Amino acid sequence: MKFTIVTVCYNAVDVIEPTLKSVINQTYPDVEYIVVDGASTDGTKELLQKYGDRIDLLISEPDKGIYDAMNKGIAAATGDFINFMNAGDEFSSPSVLEEVSRQINPDSDIIYGNSTVIMPDGSRYMAPRDSIDMLHKRPVYRHNAAFTRTSLHKKIPFAIERAKEFDYGLDYNNIFTIWHRGGKFQKIDTDVVSWLKQGTSNRPLRNVVINFRIAHQFESPKFNERITYLIDILRAIRRECMIRLNPSHNFNDRGEIEEMKEIEEGKTE
Repeated sequence: MKFTIVTVCYNAVDVIEPTLKSVINQTYPDVEYIVVDGASTDGTKELLQKYGDRIDLLISEPDKGIYDAMNKGIAAATGDFINFMNAGDEFSSPSVLEEVSRQINPDSDIIYGNSTVIMPDGSRYMAPRDSIDMLHKRPVYRHNAAFTRTSLHKKIPFAIERAKEFDYGLDYNNIFTIWHRGGKFQKIDTDVVSWLKQGTSNRPLRNVVINFRIAHQFESPKFNERITYLIDILRAIRRECMIRLNPSHNFNDRGEIEEMKEIEEGKTE
């Protein structure tokens, strides 16, 4: 079994090297590594060239945004499964691909694992997870904690023609579309990725709106779903206010500080 790992980046010289190292230091032997750079001007391209002998394909050219770049990676991929490990994110350990390869069921279309949040102060927490049954309402796992069958991803790439409508939710839209078409998902208890906490997770109101649009694109929402949506809007407004007052904390839908299990230095679970 062959994995294709795709890293997309643009002007990421300050954060991309740990990402590169986490990919090239994987102990699994059959890995194709593709890097798609949006014609960076800050030294990223020169840094990538430093690792040129460990990158199977380097594309450096202007693109129409992150999802256009990711589609370029999908088009070029030759592995059985594809994973996106973008600039600033890292595999949680050098043995991730080995662990994943041992657990893949023959009929699985998407395999997804756990993820670790890296907070601005450097502390690490296990990210909260949801059942796949909640996918009809919101994303249930980090996109870069998943491995998608490449042949399927080539048939269902990211719908960049809907970028204005779904914005940064095109990854959820892709997952939701595969699920809607009967894709088979497999959850594994492996910590796949460590990711930097950035701005989109602190935009709960925008998240609720985008998620609702995606989840109801194939059928109109029922009355009770509309009521739930309005409640979610009110909760998101409350949460957004709390985040603005306390930007260093995570808050749940009730405006309470969200419990996340901190990972001690040198330990993972």
